[in-house]
Amino acid sequence: MGDVKQSIYRWRDSDWKLLDSEVQREFPSAKVENPGFNWRSAPAVVEFNSQFFEFAADAVGFGQMYSNVGQTACSPETQRGCVRCSFTDDQVSAVLQSIKDVRSRGAHLGDIAILVRGHSEGALLADALISEGISVISDDTLDLKGAVTVRRLVSLLTFYDDPSNTVGSYLAGKMNVRFPDRYHSLVDFCEELLRGLREYDPSTFDAETLYVGAFMDILQDWVTTGGNNLRAFLRSWDEKEDCYIGSPENSDAVRIMTVHKSKGLEFPHVIFPFADKVTLFKPTTRWCVLDAAGTPLAGIADGIYPVCLSGSCQHTLFASAYEDEYRLQVADNLNIFYVALTRAASSLHVIAKTPAKGKQPALKARKAVAYSNFSELLYSWCNGFDEYVFGTPYDFGQMARKERTAGEPLQARWNSIPLGGRLEASQDASDYFGDDGQTGSAASGRLRGIELHKILSAVDTAEDLPRDINPADYDLLRERISAHPEWFSCPGARNELTVFGADGSRWRPDRVVHTAGGGIVVIDYKFGAERESYLWQVRRYVKLYRDMGCSDVCGFVWYVPEDKVVQV
Repeated sequence: MGDVKQSIYRWRDSDWKLLDSEVQREFPSAKVENPGFNWRSAPAVVEFNSQFFEFAADAVGFGQMYSNVGQTACSPETQRGCVRCSFTDDQVSAVLQSIKDVRSRGAHLGDIAILVRGHSEGALLADALISEGISVISDDTLDLKGAVTVRRLVSLLTFYDDPSNTVGSYLAGKMNVRFPDRYHSLVDFCEELLRGLREYDPSTFDAETLYVGAFMDILQDWVTTGGNNLRAFLRSWDEKEDCYIGSPENSDAVRIMTVHKSKGLEFPHVIFPFADKVTLFKPTTRWCVLDAAGTPLAGIADGIYPVCLSGSCQHTLFASAYEDEYRLQVADNLNIFYVALTRAASSLHVIAKTPAKGKQPALKARKAVAYSNFSELLYSWCNGFDEYVFGTPYDFGQMARKERTAGEPLQARWNSIPLGGRLEASQDASDYFGDDGQTGSAASGRLRGIELHKILSAVDTAEDLPRDINPADYDLLRERISAHPEWFSCPGARNELTVFGADGSRWRPDRVVHTAGGGIVVIDYKFGAERESYLWQVRRYVKLYRDMGCSDVCGFVWYVPEDKVVQV
């Protein structure tokens, strides 16, 4: 089942020729049926489209494809419906007037859909409607990647993965974000960051709860198949194109969407402005085979070449490639125009730029050679009238509507339990069980690092080390502590001393040493691979002490296993 007239995805490798001829050729005994009934649209909308597209398809050489375009209206709609075509140089004002007109006849904002070719036109119209106080839902407003909270979260993740990322670094510093040292999965990691984002900007976070939930759904789905590889997820996110949340049903707002997104949908009143954007053909660059047969270049210049296909190619060795591309583009754009004009259930308003004066006589004479876009074809069909009405203006006050159940609106919330309040069960058994039968810290370098960090944070000198730990770990820590008497033999030293920022945030450096000369040394212990983010963390500690009036402050990241000290 399919309709070749609605094949509008060639840019995604869709091929309308499969339905047009290949299926019948492949299955000669198959029976092709065209029901010819339309249950969606009012009679005037069906009749207009049947007549116009029969004319338009014939004018551009696709009469065979549209030979079954004629349909019989079977909608239970009692009103005849209406199609209006306007040709004007001020299309934005025409859209506003169209909304005002149908609103005066009982239409709700939620009955209206505006279809556009590209996001730039959609954004232009959205701004115009909002400035007039008209509620709008558009593809841009539903874009998950455009949500402020989601963008902040992705920037923080990017910075954590790549500390050289300046945007993420600035954002993390501005928001006083502290990346969690322990987490079970990327989902937990992101939840921890989201709690910080909510504290930083609660009003924006609460307004974008739906976007946060949608992002976390995508992340959870990805983790189930892609694991906890942050870099791979960020790469997948960057490559992801369609990131839209579903529009709320029954919302009383004008919907702005692209023609491609509207396929398969229907709306009581459809406005299709900028119809002149649907051209017949645009020059484009393609890899083409040189047709050198019968020329001196035959056998010499064989191969494929990048060629800008345009009308100038008609008398070159790439003429056949141009003709193929021209025919494919015309079919694509005819189908796009068809999809746009067949989404209306009750009322349709097509708006386009007034054709140039020099073309109008040719258009009225219906000379196909003059057409450059499908709105010019439409202008010709409308006999050159700037305003053309087919049918009877629709009375939306009589339109049958579904009963809406009254009730309190659902307030979306983002509920997240801090990691410390959860069961700490590892999601990956390989993090606990080793191949040689060992378990826990003996099998996991990460768990061992956590244990050693905990031990080190509780001692002031080598003599404080507990004797009941693993002998190898005892020897390692004793050797490392003894190598730095300047940190572990000073009476003025504290472990995990809480420091408060000016904004009330709390920070806990691993060790703070007050030197005899009145200076301060901040040390943070690390047991894993080196990260630039560790340096940023210690810089934050140093800045906090300097903000408190301490001028002589220095900080170090101490990679304990290697005894490598990095000063910040």
